[in-house]
Amino acid sequence: GPSVELIGQYEVVPTSPAPVVKMFQITDDGHGGRLVPWTVQYADTPPEPHVARLTTDGRLDFALPAASDIVKLSADLGAMIDGKTLVVFDLVTGEKKWARVFPKGGARILPAPPGTLIVVHPQGTEMLDETGRIVQRRP
Repeated sequence: GPSVELIGQYEVVPTSPAPVVKMFQITDDGHGGRLVPWTVQYADTPPEPHVARLTTDGRLDFALPAASDIVKLSADLGAMIDGKTLVVFDLVTGEKKWARVFPKGGARILPAPPGTLIVVHPQGTEMLDETGRIVQRRP
């Protein structure tokens, strides 16, 4: 798999619970930077999603409601899914374009032709275009 560099050391107060940090695959954003998704989880709380865009000029953090492997949908758009929520966002600014929830969970993204997304979930397989419109559906 991809190698992950340590971004920084965090000092934790001994009495506070140490967070569980989960890193996901680093993706080239196609604009000279890299996208680094991760989640931070404290005891008894749901994981908080984070994405950082690292460029030679610095770092921009965005919080998106899903953090997992990022798939490039087009030159400008990225997509990621956490099993339940699919989020399509601007690769440069992190602005959320649209999202879709799969209530039963278990959804994942498969490689797809440029400008489309293939999402496999318990109810079937769907191919979506950049706007989220379903262009093909298989049970």
